Amino acid sequence: MDKKMLINPIKRLRTDVVRRMEVENPITLEKQAINYCYPITDNQNSLEVMLKWKEVVIPEDYLYIGDYLMKEFPKWYNDSYIFVCSGTGTGKSTFIEKLAQLGQYRILVLTNRRANRKQIENHLKNSCLNRNYMLVRVLSYQELEKDVDMTSDILDQFDYIVCDEAHYFLADSDFNSLTNLSLMKIMGTKRAIKIFMSATNQYIQIRIIERLKRKYKNELLVAQKTFIYTMKNNATKIRNIISFESFERDLLKQVIKSKDKWLVFVKSIPQGKDIYNQLSKVLGENEVVFLDRESADGGTEIQKRTFEILIQEETFYQKVLISTCLLDNGVNIRSTQLRNIVCLDDDPVEIVQMIGRKRSVITEHDYFDLYLICESNQSLAVSVGNCYTKKKKFKSVKQDIEVYKELKPVHYLNTKEGIDYRNMSYYDPYVFGYRFNYLGFSKMYTEINNLNQLRMAENPFDVKVNWVLEKVGGSIEGEILSSSRLNADRFLLSIQDLLNKEFPYETKKDQKYFHSVMSKHFWEWFKKEKGERNDRPLSVDKLKEKFIMLDIGLDFVIENGKIKLIKI
Repeated sequence: MDKKMLINPIKRLRTDVVRRMEVENPITLEKQAINYCYPITDNQNSLEVMLKWKEVVIPEDYLYIGDYLMKEFPKWYNDSYIFVCSGTGTGKSTFIEKLAQLGQYRILVLTNRRANRKQIENHLKNSCLNRNYMLVRVLSYQELEKDVDMTSDILDQFDYIVCDEAHYFLADSDFNSLTNLSLMKIMGTKRAIKIFMSATNQYIQIRIIERLKRKYKNELLVAQKTFIYTMKNNATKIRNIISFESFERDLLKQVIKSKDKWLVFVKSIPQGKDIYNQLSKVLGENEVVFLDRESADGGTEIQKRTFEILIQEETFYQKVLISTCLLDNGVNIRSTQLRNIVCLDDDPVEIVQMIGRKRSVITEHDYFDLYLICESNQSLAVSVGNCYTKKKKFKSVKQDIEVYKELKPVHYLNTKEGIDYRNMSYYDPYVFGYRFNYLGFSKMYTEINNLNQLRMAENPFDVKVNWVLEKVGGSIEGEILSSSRLNADRFLLSIQDLLNKEFPYETKKDQKYFHSVMSKHFWEWFKKEKGERNDRPLSVDKLKEKFIMLDIGLDFVIENGKIKLIKI
């Protein structure tokens, strides 16, 4: 597109932005992060440029985004789309409470987890008068999806529709295809102001704007309806970011010996149960609890009680809490004893949400160490392969729905294949037919991109660290510790008894024994390279090469038919 074609829309939009910022207590333009010199490149369309002009970075002297938005919301008009992207603990939920306290607007708050919904309801009841609270309704996205009577026209009776943890539409779309239906209902409203709030808004914001472009076919109109607010301040206090490769090998003993509390996020229920069994054998069942989607209602008494305490008191009393994505969105945990969070996920949105569960109490010592798993390239390749297999299935389902207008018999089977098929489509009760799961398809492409980013990196851990730093303001209080450095320290600790000790090294049998002992200790902490065999011990020369490559200060002294391992 010719750059000259972009001038008029941008000038009109810039004037509009400045005019709407002139309120009774104006915020000076110097405090606004509006970049008037934003360059237009050939790869950008006019809408991208206009949205860049409109994006407002909240001034750093605002600790809570709710304070800023209370000055901004009078500028919004009917059918506006508001995107609020800020870290955890920055007052997004507080803005809802302040808006409700005015008692002038009907507000619908949508949230994606039962735990998060209960916490929001408790906060609203405590902060609002009964009369004002009656104007607020809190629903889960799932309730909206299943209620046929809750149409776009009904939603339009609300002045504000607040989509809390808005990344839900994509994050859950691979196993809940009805996220398409809830988003369709929300975007079908013509009057209500839609507010999408999340610490990880980036992906769903792109999808919504794409739909608005198709809906209005007018980029300037889309830009005028869109308001984007970003806050760089973050309440997350990370001390160290630490890499690990295996929970059982690298962290199990550390968790058991530790006096602090641990929060462990797992990717699957089997993985969570496995870690629970390992820890509960040593610590006891009263010191370890595992929460998944079903445990809140159908779990043990300990699980139910822990869940209720999390909602009401925002803490837990066990030493270790293990959880799936049940707790990774919106649930607050305020405990100075929680000093360790472990993430076994490889999705940037999930990682950011997981570390956001810890809300710092007002004290400079309320920090935590973050442990990120560093998966092997082989493991990542398997995950990418699974995504490409899923991509083929998605395209097959799309063809069945849009070309052949019918579903395969497998859709009706209660098998893994049948469940996967159903998750790639959804029944739309308003057209009496099935539709394709476009959000799930989009999420799959995002997963492939993220996994390939990890695979192509020299060290996947560095990529994950960048994901985290981008959301916590670019710095941490302590160090970033890679698994190679930590493994070197663990290896040195494991061979303490071998240092400066002489071993026979004259016969082949003696040499083979020494090589086997050293190789056993070495392979316990380091991965084998391609071509290295499990049944072949490393020679002394090969071990020296490894020590130099990994910067391990060890060497061998061979004298009079004996060998000795020494520090250098």
